[in-house]
Amino acid sequence: MGVAMWRYRGLVVVLLLVGALLGVPGRADAALAPPPNDAFADAQVVTGTSGSVDGNIAGATTEPGEPGGDTAQPSIWYRWTAPQSGLYRFDATTGVFKPGMAVYTGTLLSTLQRPATDWCPPTAYDGAVYVLPATAGTSYVLSLTGYSANVAPGATTLRWGPHARPANDAFAAATVVTTLEPVLAGDNCAATAESGEPLDEYTSRRTVWFSWAPGVTVREAVRDVPQHLIVTVYTGSSPGALTRVARSASVHGEYGTEFTAPAGTTYRIQVDSQGSPPFGIVGPQPPFRVSMIKLPHCNDAFSCAIGLTSGVPLPLSGSELTDNIGATAEAGEPAHAGSTASHSLWWQLTPPVGATVTVSTAGSGIDTVLAVYTGATVDALTGVVADDDSAGAARAGCRSRASAAGRTSWRSTAGPARPGR
Repeated sequence: MGVAMWRYRGLVVVLLLVGALLGVPGRADAALAPPPNDAFADAQVVTGTSGSVDGNIAGATTEPGEPGGDTAQPSIWYRWTAPQSGLYRFDATTGVFKPGMAVYTGTLLSTLQRPATDWCPPTAYDGAVYVLPATAGTSYVLSLTGYSANVAPGATTLRWGPHARPANDAFAAATVVTTLEPVLAGDNCAATAESGEPLDEYTSRRTVWFSWAPGVTVREAVRDVPQHLIVTVYTGSSPGALTRVARSASVHGEYGTEFTAPAGTTYRIQVDSQGSPPFGIVGPQPPFRVSMIKLPHCNDAFSCAIGLTSGVPLPLSGSELTDNIGATAEAGEPAHAGSTASHSLWWQLTPPVGATVTVSTAGSGIDTVLAVYTGATVDALTGVVADDDSAGAARAGCRSRASAAGRTSWRSTAGPARPGR
């Protein structure tokens, strides 16, 4: 009996200690004196356009009528009067304790109102950072909430200061991104929507803009878009005259949306947070990073040669600006002009009449080889003509060749994996 009782008491002590360490309300909380700004009526006054104040949530309590009702957490209070109108950022994430935070207006606990704010956490859905469009002379109260059973881990820090909207908030101020795999990076904290701007049905109206014009024709995918974002690609020169090309958003079940981007076309890319306009819900606006991925060209494969899969015959004259980044060689593919196949692309030409056709890659930015074939499969081709460097300066050019009417010829160009023409 004595041993059992000893174990039972030991267990009770352990459970109480664990409860105190985890910050569960109980005896450890009751032993702490409440902070001086525990009560709404005793809110600590802070002043200035910017500043910081330290506090402590340990020992805090809830009051009757406090926002949250039965689910309200212990809170400490601050009061701040806006010295001038503008956007102000309030950040409670830099202290030892990371509390919840809410911003209110009002002088009575029972009649507090929440003004419009933007939630701009360090990461999506995590962190008490809010941007407030304040009005000069208006008094705002802020509550920091949470449990802490001990003073040291309950230390809080509240910082505030002016906030600027993103530099690329306006369509006309879109951030220009380059390369064939552009990265969309920044934030849309407290961004706005312009008159005439296209908006998703799940918009938060917190849009920022990027501009991108590929130097060569590429196929792109908008991948790895954070769950809280909507990324939409448009063409057009003004907010009210845009044509949607692609969109990637989990709220629409769209992931890794792909599109073909012709060389020289300017794309306008809109980034917004998901929200719910009918209910006035504005989504979180943390920093983001979205990568656009360049996909291999379809005509990397012999079976997807340009002029075959598009349904549009390849004309007898013209040019194409492209690249062979990510292109590969296929099993059974022949050597082209004596060079082992590596990063090859394919075109199909079926002339309607007998003609002499010149094919050249002169002027390309890479060292290329050219070859012309007939045949139905990549591993059973008959060479017609091939060339490497006859155009000079390490540029290939099949200068001439008579082609019979209705006879299908396959052109392959290969070279180092770099943009080229």
